[in-house]
Amino acid sequence: MGLLLLGTGCGGADGSAGGYATVVDLSGADAEIKSFLGEARAAAQRHPQDGARRGALAMAYEANGFADAALANYAKARRLAPTDPRWPYHSAMLLAHQGELEAALDALRTAIELDPAHGAAMMWQGAWLLDLGRLDEADAAFATAQRLGVGAAAVAGQARVALRRGRADAAADLLRPLGDALLHSDVAGLLAAAARRLGRAQEARAALAAVRAGPLRWTDTRSDEKRGYEASLAAKLASARRSLAADDAEAALAAATALRDRHPRHQGLLAVQAEAYRRLGRRGEAMGVLREAVAAHPDRFSFHLNLAELLIDSDAGDAAMAHLNRALALNPRIPWAHAQRGLLLLAEGDLSSALAAFGTAWKLDPRNPEPRYYAGMAEASRQRWPQAIAHFSAAVRAAPSFTLGHVGLGRALAEAGRFDEGRLALAEAERLGTHPREAAAAREWLARRATATP
Repeated sequence: MGLLLLGTGCGGADGSAGGYATVVDLSGADAEIKSFLGEARAAAQRHPQDGARRGALAMAYEANGFADAALANYAKARRLAPTDPRWPYHSAMLLAHQGELEAALDALRTAIELDPAHGAAMMWQGAWLLDLGRLDEADAAFATAQRLGVGAAAVAGQARVALRRGRADAAADLLRPLGDALLHSDVAGLLAAAARRLGRAQEARAALAAVRAGPLRWTDTRSDEKRGYEASLAAKLASARRSLAADDAEAALAAATALRDRHPRHQGLLAVQAEAYRRLGRRGEAMGVLREAVAAHPDRFSFHLNLAELLIDSDAGDAAMAHLNRALALNPRIPWAHAQRGLLLLAEGDLSSALAAFGTAWKLDPRNPEPRYYAGMAEASRQRWPQAIAHFSAAVRAAPSFTLGHVGLGRALAEAGRFDEGRLALAEAERLGTHPREAAAAREWLARRATATP
């Protein structure tokens, strides 16, 4: 059996009045997977109005790497069992894994309405809202998760929001009481980042030196349910992903490489293998895998983004621009991609287009100071000091602990002859202490410039 046609034969192919059909190509799948999925499909067909069985089929497809089929069956399960929060929840998780965060949040909102006491749902909501730069909503979601008993992971989420807001002091206050949670790499990293922004280098080093465990996880029994639907490939892929999550890139690479001998085009395997190579510093091999991924799955914007990042680091600007453009054609709401595109345009001397790209990045993520900082640097390159000052000022308003923004502002103010204000900006940069060389060099430059100015 090489193809499966989804559907129940009741009305349309999916059991609806209008009907549709989704063909699943199983020609490259293991015999075990074919048998497993065939049994799950048969069970759904025998009970065409049973939402739980349709949802079980969707989980089987998802767990074994057939994302489109899974989404189609989750949609059917939602129609058959509209009060069951599992099906919008699993839809949300799968959509988020594909990078479709807005759609994921819509589905997750339904799941939360059906089960408002599910702490894991609030954590995912907070994480995705934070990724989209919707900080007030993210903070509220993490606060709700904390009230629901999620614990330290929810507090760490609130600390992430505080850091994005430029409130390193508030982030540190949230994190310091977390006790054993600070032994986890991601939580310790948050405290270290907050301490560095506050000029407390010793505290930052101590936080990182205390790490004894990988990233902090929260309980998500609803997602754990899907593990029971894994056949051979999916189970091994899930194990490889868990190795990556535990910062064991060597184990993840070994597992993914062995599996790709039999499944060379599998999206999940390509993603794990490329990320493992990247974490191990084997960037050339990571690029090779991502090129294979882009060729096999040209409509997955995440592959284009990851390849663009490596190409930028390798000074391959033209190739990187092509992949950034493709990623943005597939999903135009990626602030990082717009900002990187702006930097490449700036390097080419196309200042007007670069400024437009930085402006788009800023609109999509107004709490991130970097696009306005880049715009300030672009304006400074053509000595338009009022415009540069405006951009640098906006950057430090968005993130008061963004040291380079204060450095850029101090230089621009001095270039405009506003030396006293420039000194104040550079004094703030030195107080923050995260870029001492840049701040000291700017202060010395300003002193020479002020002395040379009549």
